Amino acid sequence: MTTRKTLLRGALATTALLTLTSLGAAPLAAHAATPVAAVPATTHLSGTLQPGFATTAPTSLQVVTSQGITMTVNVSTTTQIVRRYNGQSALDELSPGDKIGVSGSISGTTAITATALKDFTIQRAFTRNVGRITAINSDMTKLTVRVLRDSRAEAHNPFDEGSTIYVAVTPTMTVTLADGSQGTVQDSLSPGLVITTLGVYNRNSRTFGDVSRIRVWSPAVGQTTEVHGILQAGFGTTQPTTLTLRTPYHGLVTVGVGSSTKLVRRYNGASNLAELSAGDKLAVIATYLGNSSYSATRIKDVTIQKAFSSMVGRIKTISGNTLTVQVLADSRAKGQNPFKVGETLTQTVSPQTVITLANGSAGTMADLQPGMRVYTLGVVNRKAHAFVSVARIHLLS
Repeated sequence: MTTRKTLLRGALATTALLTLTSLGAAPLAAHAATPVAAVPATTHLSGTLQPGFATTAPTSLQVVTSQGITMTVNVSTTTQIVRRYNGQSALDELSPGDKIGVSGSISGTTAITATALKDFTIQRAFTRNVGRITAINSDMTKLTVRVLRDSRAEAHNPFDEGSTIYVAVTPTMTVTLADGSQGTVQDSLSPGLVITTLGVYNRNSRTFGDVSRIRVWSPAVGQTTEVHGILQAGFGTTQPTTLTLRTPYHGLVTVGVGSSTKLVRRYNGASNLAELSAGDKLAVIATYLGNSSYSATRIKDVTIQKAFSSMVGRIKTISGNTLTVQVLADSRAKGQNPFKVGETLTQTVSPQTVITLANGSAGTMADLQPGMRVYTLGVVNRKAHAFVSVARIHLLS
């Protein structure tokens, strides 16, 4: 019989795993005079890991093969998981998009019960740590993490339980979330979250100098976690209230917003419930209460940006205190501009909006005319293609 060790070193040691064209059961050798009970044949497949999976077994993965077939891979507590060169791995090291090899027994036509799983995307020589974020610096470039016990890596972990280490990151670095989807450091991480970090660790400085990936753990009741979703209609504009989000993998969930819940825009500018609109994408840090319910400590509306977004445009129409402005190319905001050249946005001028004429002197609403080029600074709702508020308008011509 094929041993588990042979399976890992043989069947999974090569990327040329059998594809679905060879998933049929193979007859087992038997002594001519001795009937042998039929057992499921070992099957091998490879493919690309899809979003939507937990960090603890039992769970199921979705893997798309090179033929475009989606296979359900059932992972149990006894499934052996390794990295490319057979270093020990775990579900919390996997990320959507990884190249996965699976060995196991076929169940039906599109499901396999895995006895062994290899992630070809990650290599052996990575340091692993499980810890709780205790702080994040203001520019989102360093996480302070308290080390937690990790029974899967106790013999190899260079960290002492309870010690503090530091993880160098970038704000836009991809993070795999608790539901297996992906977010970013700036939108998805907050003190209190438990994360697995995989990377190159400097023992002298006690920092991760090169971080390969970060995964947020699937929560138990009472633990801090993150949840992303689309805000549904029907909520109050004053705290406390309850929000309903439609999430990618958990359907509708409810989020309680207390009097102390902090609300921010995408880049952490202060916000409030009155700025939220149905259809906005929210990133929530919350305590998991069970049964699809959460109690929020921080809510970020990633649809609206921190003051301020800027744009250069040409006034098309003026109606009362509302402008329609067509977006023009602006080399000064290349890479940060959330608008497409040629699209039209609505801007509402309030009594607090500062209007400056081309010569630098103060202006008023009466100075604005169709055809003028203007530079606008304010808070933008990306979904609505409109400025939530306009701080200042500077006439360019």
